[in-house]
Amino acid sequence: MSWLRPWAGFLVLLLACGPGPEVAPAVPHAYARPLLGTTFTLLLDHPDRALAEAAAEAAFARVEELDLVFSDYEPGSEVRRLTEAHGVAVAVSEELFAVLTAAADLSSRSEGAFDVTVGPYTKLWRRARRQERPPTQAEVGELAPAVGQRLVTLARDGSGAPTVTVGASGMALDLGGIAKGFILDEVLATCAAAGIERALVDAGGDVAMGLAPRGRATWRVAVEGPGAPLLALASQAVATSGDAYQHLEHEGQRLSHILDPRTGWALTGRAGATVVAPTAMLADGLASALCVLAPEAGLALAELSAGTEARITREVEGQLVVWTTRGFDSLLVDAASPDSP
Repeated sequence: MSWLRPWAGFLVLLLACGPGPEVAPAVPHAYARPLLGTTFTLLLDHPDRALAEAAAEAAFARVEELDLVFSDYEPGSEVRRLTEAHGVAVAVSEELFAVLTAAADLSSRSEGAFDVTVGPYTKLWRRARRQERPPTQAEVGELAPAVGQRLVTLARDGSGAPTVTVGASGMALDLGGIAKGFILDEVLATCAAAGIERALVDAGGDVAMGLAPRGRATWRVAVEGPGAPLLALASQAVATSGDAYQHLEHEGQRLSHILDPRTGWALTGRAGATVVAPTAMLADGLASALCVLAPEAGLALAELSAGTEARITREVEGQLVVWTTRGFDSLLVDAASPDSP
């Protein structure tokens, strides 16, 4: 298990918990591994180190399994095989079916602001960023017939097995805005199945949490971005989407890596969204959608989901403007405040 290396960065999260009650401090076991193009950091609070190591090994193995389901980079991934068989009902795993079902629901509720069929546009804009020039409207328009949630049919066959049909050639599913959340939920489920419910997993800034560490009521998570809010959470997930690092500057215009699926065009101007939700899959998907929707519409969508709060940022006339759901501020804490069990 040489890849289960200790990860010092977790101390930031633990020290953020502030002074606690007069009990022995809980020091989670911490592990990290590069996966899915980012680093997965896993904090496990349990007195049995051997059990923690076994749980971490099982959790990281689960991530690798799911990468072979969802990746649009891996030639043999399940999602790649699905899109190569357009027009035919393809038997799929329950995992892929669950994510595509959630994606279809969010696409409907967001009126197309979230759409995993955006893959052809994603590939076009990846190339554009490498070439440092945006695509033409004609290039975007050529891809439009292969984009749209209407082109994905989800069903179960006579035996109840899940099937998916993609209805056009040239389709490509981009699950980057929702599948990572599903994977984080699966990591927590794997740890719980191993007997560890006090756990936190961080994957590139998206975080899913089980029960808080012993002696604490919450985990404390600092959200990267303007204002850097500190959140007190437990048995919840938080996801942030934005264009702080990935964008294209062209002729004085800032073109985000975030695309509007309804137009195939990159967002202009700075945009970001942080979502707290009961599951990481919901937080991940909503954070993506809220970057595309107008702020008022995004808040309304978030407030329709039970146990969900959101913070949206936009650049308006050169100034950063922040919108939040009614309950978001109740999750904020000061770094120096105590955290009672």
